[in-house]
Amino acid sequence: MPPSGFTERHSKSISSFFYSCLSDLIDEGGKAGRTPGQALWQEIANIDNDLEKKRRSVVEISTLNLIRAFYLRCAREEPKTWEDLKSAGAVATKEIVCEIEAIKVEELATT
Repeated sequence: MPPSGFTERHSKSISSFFYSCLSDLIDEGGKAGRTPGQALWQEIANIDNDLEKKRRSVVEISTLNLIRAFYLRCAREEPKTWEDLKSAGAVATKEIVCEIEAIKVEELATT
């Protein structure tokens, strides 16, 4: 983390990550004949199962938890259509980006 905290410059990468994951979820969920809600909950279940059963690094666990949090935020909107899911993704992204940009870690005094 930069000493000044996270800014929009940093959060753009996370936004891009969310949008690309959501785009793939929409493509794969549609091809599998799932509804948007089913696609989200299936992926959340897949992530939960993976986290429970596999030994992962801290980075892998953090990444899976980040995308899981994003999908949970999307699911909260209860999207009925794929367009609804895209809108839910935009809302979720904005919320998470605001939270990330609000992170300010107190600097320890140097000795």
